[in-house]
Amino acid sequence: MGGSVANDNVIDTVEDYENGRITAEQALGQLKYKQVNHQICIRNQQIIDKFLNFVSSYPLI
Repeated sequence: MGGSVANDNVIDTVEDYENGRITAEQALGQLKYKQVNHQICIRNQQIIDKFLNFVSSYPLI
């Protein structure tokens, strides 16, 4: 299953609206310019074993 995820910028806008600091119109105006992030949730080990393959890695430092 997959779907959109709210990052910190989106949550800040939602909280500002919920706490009455901005109007719904202001919140929607801000949210339409936010970058959308997606995540997936694989809930079955068999699917992981069948479809995901390790390709490579590299050090971050």
